[in-house]
Amino acid sequence: MSQPDLTQKFTEALEKELDAIQTGDSALEKWETLRNTMHRTALATIRKRTTKTHDWFEAKSSVMIPVIEAKRAALAEYRRSPSQRNLQILRATRSKAQQIARYCANEYF
Repeated sequence: MSQPDLTQKFTEALEKELDAIQTGDSALEKWETLRNTMHRTALATIRKRTTKTHDWFEAKSSVMIPVIEAKRAALAEYRRSPSQRNLQILRATRSKAQQIARYCANEYF
């Protein structure tokens, strides 16, 4: 993980949980207990992700949000007043948004 403090918390919580549990006799019971304990501990420590955005988008949101707003404004203007000029502006802003999104994603990775 990229966050050492969370890794440390998870390790400590997992060790504490494993010390407190008793496993069964069979390998299957031991595996299920270990798997369930790891899952519960990870959810309690790290929590489940609720957002659906990509990490690169969150990291580059200061660059992406103005471009997205410009694209939305161009779409709204085209819907309000459909013309060839507004369509060209909309296409240009869509293209720019896609280029910047690709650039941001590539730069992040």
